[in-house]
Amino acid sequence: MNFSDIIKIAFLWPVSLLYGLMMELRAGAYRAGLFRSHKAAVPVISIGNIVAGGTGKTPMAIYIARMLMDNGLRTAILSRGYKRKAESSPSASASACSAWQLRARNQKSKSLVVSDGISIFCKADESGDEPFLMALRLLGTKGKPGAMIIVGKDRVAGAGKAAEMGAQVIVLDDGFQHLRLKRDLDIVLLDSQRPYDNGWLLPAGMLREPVSALRRAEAVVMTRGNNLNSEFKIQNSKAAMFKTRHKTGQPYRFADRSTPSMEALKSSRVILFSGIASPGSFEQSVRQAGISFTAHLKYPDHHNYSRDQLKEIAGKAEECDCLLTTEKDAVKLPPGLDLGKPLLVLPVEIGFMDEAQQQIFNQLVLDGAKLK
Repeated sequence: MNFSDIIKIAFLWPVSLLYGLMMELRAGAYRAGLFRSHKAAVPVISIGNIVAGGTGKTPMAIYIARMLMDNGLRTAILSRGYKRKAESSPSASASACSAWQLRARNQKSKSLVVSDGISIFCKADESGDEPFLMALRLLGTKGKPGAMIIVGKDRVAGAGKAAEMGAQVIVLDDGFQHLRLKRDLDIVLLDSQRPYDNGWLLPAGMLREPVSALRRAEAVVMTRGNNLNSEFKIQNSKAAMFKTRHKTGQPYRFADRSTPSMEALKSSRVILFSGIASPGSFEQSVRQAGISFTAHLKYPDHHNYSRDQLKEIAGKAEECDCLLTTEKDAVKLPPGLDLGKPLLVLPVEIGFMDEAQQQIFNQLVLDGAKLK
């Protein structure tokens, strides 16, 4: 525990205790039926966490959606669309929209269709960075459509929209605390480097719920599992445990998605910039790719870059040979952006530590995706 944790706990522990009591009462009200949970028309696979911040939910949602589609299931992802421009309407032209797409353009609509798996109907600032990234990564063709991406605060309405569009299974992104929508499988991700942060609930720590909430989960996935203590166990939980790691892909140029020589990149002066919940995980991924860096410009999670900040980055670029950022950041940058030096993007995917565990996990998800 570091000094900042001690200070936060010393001043905020009463608020954390009150917050924890409220979360326990809320979960109890759903269990008792005082608050209603709604059943979707199709199976729901929830991916979530109990610690606020980045645990790898987006790469996991992409992995699960691809696996479900590879098994012949028409898949939709529901996301909150955090920090999106809720009042903006999608930028697709009316002539390109079917009836349900036109309804999604209505500013009063509870759900926004980001993608139908064939086309993308809005920009990153309208959908949120993570939904837009998922739409890009899971885009298909008319002959083989990809995953539908739907955003909105009301996940029940989003589930109805997904079923209306023909989804056979729904992946609920960041859904562990969203008890209003029933799920057929609850998957919780924990960062193996700090599974419970400092052990305290918000605001003294980063826990969204008490650790006992993990009893609701059927599966717990330890991300960045190569750093996991083999003796780590979750008390009072019957959840199946899996270990994954973050796999880095080939960095590509932001301008045209072409790939540079890795040998040249490894000997270059590189500066990072990112606006994500866990900048340390980005740094770790960069090192894993064999790339060294001289500086990292860090911005808040889900950050939208202003002109002044882009000028700041361009000014810093004078000290390097190239810049490197995350895919989540890249989707929010303006096309044709010129920062004075080449801008590269580092893709990251989920990889299982053990092939046998991956097969067990895939089957668990497929069983959850069966209509009951």
